[in-house]
Amino acid sequence: MIFIKPIILEYLTVFVMFLLFVTGCNTRYDLATMRCDQKKSQHEVSQCKEMKMLSRKGLIRNATENAKANFSFSKGIEKLERDQIFDAINDFKMAVDEEEKFIQGYLILGNTLYSAGNMTDALEVYDKVLVLNDRLASAHYFRGMILKDLHRYKESIDAFQNAVKYQPHMALAHYQLSQLLQDYLKDEESLDASEKAYEIWENNLEFNPMYFHDEPDLKKAYLQTKHYLVAMGRVKN
Repeated sequence: MIFIKPIILEYLTVFVMFLLFVTGCNTRYDLATMRCDQKKSQHEVSQCKEMKMLSRKGLIRNATENAKANFSFSKGIEKLERDQIFDAINDFKMAVDEEEKFIQGYLILGNTLYSAGNMTDALEVYDKVLVLNDRLASAHYFRGMILKDLHRYKESIDAFQNAVKYQPHMALAHYQLSQLLQDYLKDEESLDASEKAYEIWENNLEFNPMYFHDEPDLKKAYLQTKHYLVAMGRVKN
């Protein structure tokens, strides 16, 4: 899947996995927010690129009982499958206009706006989500990513802290938090966040030695975290 801002694909995929959790699917929030065909382990954010498979299987259809909102939402998912990102945005906007408490619709709208580089509108959408439910770790996480891109670093730190508060096993949130805290010379807090991310990744590797297969950016974050902890004497090489 090709987006205007390619690195955002991983974050959009994270969100789609999160949708399965909030819509009551049988699978759980993970790196498997779903286990992603068992390529990933539980309790962390997924970066496997399974969006098309998921939507084809219908796992994120019928996200709301509002038929009109659900119709627009499903159309938007189909257009994302065809990489028609701006048409998808319009469909997701129609869905949330039809159902004002449609959290799933707002979340995927925010992520799709983010993937298109529309930071301001995406941030407004995430703010709406958190008014509806301020305990959604995924919304805090993506809000943190946008604030980081906007160089609003202190607000970004707050957002990532909220993400790990509500989802302690979200390794990427711990990792992002660690990076920002290093910039503010808060070494102990940064080390603590790095240790948490590293521990989650190590557990995932124990569960699945191929955990980082086809995930070079995620592996890079893991190795960067490991080297940092080794240099600071927190883990052995």
